[in-house]
Amino acid sequence: MKNHKLAMASLTLLMAVLMAFGALAEAAPKMTFEKAYEVADGKLLGATDLVAFRTERSGPLGIMAPDGSVVVPNEYLHLELRNAYGYIEAAKEQGMNTLGLIDTQGNVLVPLQYGVIDILSKEWVAAITLAEATEEEKDYKSLFGGSNYYRIVDRTFYYMPTATKAGSLPRNVFDKATGYPDFLIVKDMDGVNTVYDEAFNNIGTAEETYKGYLFEKNGEQWDVKRAGDGKLLFTTPYEVGDFVRDDNTFIIRHENKQGRLDLAGNVVIPPEYDRLTTSASDYMRAKLKGDEKEGLISVATGQAVTPFAYDEVINTYPRGISTPSIAMTLVDGFAAVLVDGKIGFINDKGEQTVAPTYAKDAVKQVGNTLLYSDISGNKVLVAADGTVTEHTWKEMSVLYNANNGRFYTAKNDEGQVAVIDWHGQELLPFGNYSEYDLSTSNGGSLLLAKNKDTGMVDVYRINK
Repeated sequence: MKNHKLAMASLTLLMAVLMAFGALAEAAPKMTFEKAYEVADGKLLGATDLVAFRTERSGPLGIMAPDGSVVVPNEYLHLELRNAYGYIEAAKEQGMNTLGLIDTQGNVLVPLQYGVIDILSKEWVAAITLAEATEEEKDYKSLFGGSNYYRIVDRTFYYMPTATKAGSLPRNVFDKATGYPDFLIVKDMDGVNTVYDEAFNNIGTAEETYKGYLFEKNGEQWDVKRAGDGKLLFTTPYEVGDFVRDDNTFIIRHENKQGRLDLAGNVVIPPEYDRLTTSASDYMRAKLKGDEKEGLISVATGQAVTPFAYDEVINTYPRGISTPSIAMTLVDGFAAVLVDGKIGFINDKGEQTVAPTYAKDAVKQVGNTLLYSDISGNKVLVAADGTVTEHTWKEMSVLYNANNGRFYTAKNDEGQVAVIDWHGQELLPFGNYSEYDLSTSNGGSLLLAKNKDTGMVDVYRINK
């Protein structure tokens, strides 16, 4: 009788768990998918939901919003967004010095009169003027073959918070430059590091281009000063060790623990952690104790949002961005975690949504999903919310730019290609597509599909 009661209790608990899981699965919202518009040619601009489009295959480019409205008219020969700041490289004419920068609304930030645009930081851009050169004196060679060589005439620096021209330097006095929030350090050919303010006034020299700030002990306090003129920015009771250019914060230490200060000296993260890892999201990887276990803390509050129980909280890197290289800890509310060589998922509340039972070497992890093949050769897709689906298609791979891992391409035996979501729902039915002509925005709001039957690029809106 005792065993019978125990079995009944276990069955009741199991049913309750299954009912709860079923309720969660049922409550999970399904994606809706609709065609928004079509264009003769189009590509997504960087990590945005904007489309660089053409109304004719060989016509000029413009920029279109997710709803199909034209944001920037078709008047450009070149549009490219490869940074996290929204600075779009643009040209209206062919030629050697025709490049500049516009923003996502088409406003000109840097005049379209340069040969190369070098984005130094969010605050600073170097616009390079070129001249034709011989092979011996070249700085650049044409990317498209031939014997076209170019040399740098000068670099013009723009301070981007005000989109103003700050000043210029000729080629022979420039080696490299590093941009900071309100000043720039330029190293010349003699190794001298000159510091310029936002108006391009020479305010002194620095030890190195990567040492933009001075940290000096002042009694029981620490002074943080700007390189060059030594301007005092703030005083803090914490030891200041370095400046992190990716997020404009200072690393502080107290009793062998790390924290972060902002540019005004305010505590962003209290010095309570053994290690902090820079992130572009609202959460930061941290280690609390010497056991090397990681967790996540909120950048807004500085408080832990997960247990410190993971060998690693796995970063995700958005595609289409080269400046800077952005690491994200949580994507669309989930993060992959590694424990003893196995991967699982947690949510932004620190709750475990998928137990770490999947061997890292046996799965392909992208953002919110895991993909692996079972012993029968079938593809198994594990979503971060716990949904598991099995598929028998010939091939499956994550859709290009789908850094959240919620969109995959599938290929059937006939070679047709479809798009499915992270729950196995078929969004774009099998058709005459190439997986190389399908892409989604990093945020997963738009899907671009080159339709081989019509020759058009179909743009679909995805509502999550």
